[in-house]
Amino acid sequence: MSIAKNKLVLAVLFITIIVSGCAGGDGEETSDTAAIDVNELSAFPNPAPGDQNVRFRMQLENVGDHDAEDVYARLYNPPFADSSADTNSWRSESGDGVDTAERTLEFSDLDAPGDTPATPSTRTVTFQSPEVDDGRTVDYTMRADILYRYGTSATTELEVMGDDAYRDAGSPQGSASIQNDVGPIQMEIRTPTPIAIYDTDQDTVEEELCVIVRNQGDGVPFADEDDEALVGGDEGYDLDEVSDNTNKVKLSIENVGRLSFREDDSGDYSERVSSQEAEIIGGRAVVCWDMEIETDGSSSLETTIPVDIDSTYFYKQEDATTVSVEGR
Repeated sequence: MSIAKNKLVLAVLFITIIVSGCAGGDGEETSDTAAIDVNELSAFPNPAPGDQNVRFRMQLENVGDHDAEDVYARLYNPPFADSSADTNSWRSESGDGVDTAERTLEFSDLDAPGDTPATPSTRTVTFQSPEVDDGRTVDYTMRADILYRYGTSATTELEVMGDDAYRDAGSPQGSASIQNDVGPIQMEIRTPTPIAIYDTDQDTVEEELCVIVRNQGDGVPFADEDDEALVGGDEGYDLDEVSDNTNKVKLSIENVGRLSFREDDSGDYSERVSSQEAEIIGGRAVVCWDMEIETDGSSSLETTIPVDIDSTYFYKQEDATTVSVEGR
């Protein structure tokens, strides 16, 4: 074999090794904005005979950084029977009508992975397939709304300098960086750092801290002042309440060190935690707090303060599977 051909083979092998290593063992990569992965949503048997029991199996896994609470899945889309007489619809395992509770799967809470991977949770439910004429095949798509309570935390550092310290450092300018936990709601910070304090004859000064909130997941967040109105009972979530409160997220920030926060002029800096609701419109929401900084009247002040911002919300995502029902 010629030298040129040898080089070509080596180059192809090198590229193949690189691609294989990047792809991973199963060719799939978990997004760092996902909280719950649907490992499986399947029907058995598939294809299924008409007027026979079909088992639907769902497996969920928490792949985020926080525990997921109140996890439910609601199956819908194909026609479900109101009574045993609706033979052209999906019926209960015993052949009766299907109410909302019977097509709701309760997963309770799913723990986040720690030192070891999270344990997937599996639920099954059996329905009786519709009657189908001999020789005919009908495809039914079973969809699922997966709903849960979740939260994402983000950490940033704000550097505060008195005017003398700021000049001695060469008047640096930049934007504060932020580190988000894994989860569908992600935050950015729009506050410059360092924050230069020129009114050093005062013990405290006011600035503003602004955060951009984005939904980076595949689903929709929702929140409400009365969380108990959203979830509870054997039917899981009240989807009418969910629809009325979509794209809402609750944010909170805690006083730390020399920094105190309030929502606006009507708030109080003495409150340890300041919270407010953000509504995501056009893919993002901007939330700002008044920020009081203790300077002690020192022009040589130079300090870096870590700040934690917490978002809490419910989340709804979707999945689906298709089952073929055959008339035999």
